[in-house]
Amino acid sequence: MLISCLVLAFAAESPSLRSLCIDSPTVALADVVNPVEPISFRLTLVLRGRAKPGDVLTPRNLVADAVRTFDEVDVNGSGKPRPRRCEQALLFMNEAGNVRGLRLVTDDRRTMGLVNGKLVLLESRWPILVERVRADVATVDRLTAHRKNPVAEKRTRLLIEWMERHRDDLSTTPAGGDENPIGWDGLRVALFDAIYDTNDPACAWSAIRLHARLFGGELLKPRGEVFASPVGRSFLLREAGELSSLVGDRVRAVTLLGPCDELLLLLNDREVAVQTEVARTLNRNNSPKI
Repeated sequence: MLISCLVLAFAAESPSLRSLCIDSPTVALADVVNPVEPISFRLTLVLRGRAKPGDVLTPRNLVADAVRTFDEVDVNGSGKPRPRRCEQALLFMNEAGNVRGLRLVTDDRRTMGLVNGKLVLLESRWPILVERVRADVATVDRLTAHRKNPVAEKRTRLLIEWMERHRDDLSTTPAGGDENPIGWDGLRVALFDAIYDTNDPACAWSAIRLHARLFGGELLKPRGEVFASPVGRSFLLREAGELSSLVGDRVRAVTLLGPCDELLLLLNDREVAVQTEVARTLNRNNSPKI
């Protein structure tokens, strides 16, 4: 029971392979030190993290008895199950030195993975799996670099360009398997947050407009105080009154602005949707406030 608890401690519910590529601080390809007991690994390729090729990692939450697996009994041989021999591994580790996820390939080219804390055979083909991880990790790391760009306008432009190119996949509910993942799990939240973190009203507004296009007009509520300053509120007022803008964008600007006396001028706007949203917003309180 103790052994089972140890190996299940990190995988009560196994994350998808793409999620592991997004969130794991260390991602590496490695040779298995002991093919029958895959608990120690000699790194051959480090895709992310501080480790180096040649390092031997022994994750703290892997126990030999829990990850040792066997094939079916050989009725024509000894009558005993044959231990599966693992050759290579894809490791996904956290900062504490524990495995978050694991994929293994056996000596006869079958793929295994930790699913809900147990090693099971998977249908995934190992070469495709390795290339999928390489591609996804490279994509996430490139986006991480964009998110750290200190220039607000450039950060926003780079992130929005990527989201526009991948809009179909980004707006899809995560699904699929190791070889053919669909959607980007929680990555989209991090990308929008990175734009808000610029604390620039124009950048934040770009994120709001993109989010509406991607998700059927849904309003992305701003994080932090990006529109709370006089500059931010003036920006929203301009957008709300901009007759050349899309009606939906103007309505969203009114909603984000909240009750204020300046909105009274828009009660007679030529767009009924804008009039309606202004009236609804002003009625949030008994009387307008600045």
